[in-house]
Amino acid sequence: MKDILKSIIVEFQQRELPELHARNIQINADLPIIVTLIGARRSGKTYLMYQVVQQIIANGVSRENIVFVNFEDERLTLQTNQLDSILQAYSELYPEKKLSECYFFFDEIQNIKDWEKFVRRIFDNYSTHVFVTGSNAKLLSTEIADSLRGRTITYTVYPLSYREFLQFKGIEYDSIHPQKKALVINNTLQFIQNGSFPELIHFENDSRIKVLQSYFNTMIFRDIVERYKINDVSVLKYFIKKLFASVGKPVSINKIYNDLRSMGYKIGNNSLYEFEQYCYSVFLGIQVSKFDFSEIKQAKSDKKIYAIDTGLLSAIEFSTSENRGKLLEKCGLFRIVSCGI
Repeated sequence: MKDILKSIIVEFQQRELPELHARNIQINADLPIIVTLIGARRSGKTYLMYQVVQQIIANGVSRENIVFVNFEDERLTLQTNQLDSILQAYSELYPEKKLSECYFFFDEIQNIKDWEKFVRRIFDNYSTHVFVTGSNAKLLSTEIADSLRGRTITYTVYPLSYREFLQFKGIEYDSIHPQKKALVINNTLQFIQNGSFPELIHFENDSRIKVLQSYFNTMIFRDIVERYKINDVSVLKYFIKKLFASVGKPVSINKIYNDLRSMGYKIGNNSLYEFEQYCYSVFLGIQVSKFDFSEIKQAKSDKKIYAIDTGLLSAIEFSTSENRGKLLEKCGLFRIVSCGI
């Protein structure tokens, strides 16, 4: 395993970074604190870490001082008791280097059980420059609260905001001339209809829909089914599609439960509430309460669910795919406001 880790470490150090588009999230790489990036799959967490790498290299840090491990690399089969192999592999590669001068980047680290203990040990004993990403809000939030409190700052990474979407397409948002009005309107419609996962901005429609559907299936099978040991995948998929169909409306778990029962499915009401939380935990959707100055009233109010991305909603819930007004009402306004226009 150490030989594989050595290869992974050296490959990253020797590889050119991909072309990067700056996001509107500023991360200070020199703060003595663990930086945690959480968010949906493919929302840009890895590229944000590349931005940090680019930043510290520009500040004079040698690439040999960077340890970048992607825990979704198929060559890795690390167990909890093997995590120390990362430190051993690096020290064998560079015996003259001090771990205290290293910058550690751990991508999708939630795949390893008890990862937070390893990260805390690095931070406490070796280096204060530690960056981690994960695609599970509940898992990471729980572990951060229990084991990393006082040692971390957490950023939630969403698909592109409207401002970032225009920046990625080379449109200057703050200096729109009259002749650019049509261009901006056209791109606004694209943002609402197609969504804003970064790598799909320039995809053709058919290809984009297929990739978005693959995102959806990956979130279901890898992030929910495998992690939470779901047996009846068909019920889970039906439940999630029913949630998507009611985006922007108060969610009625009881109605979905009754629909499933009428179709002959045997599942408990509590299981559906658990499914709902799983959807939020992997960033398929976001739950929003009705605003009230009273926190108690707000907690008791009807909740609405919004898809994390309008394109993902269009690719899965076809009844909304051609209805721009419905997409804007259901998801567009929420995404623009929550992510910073």
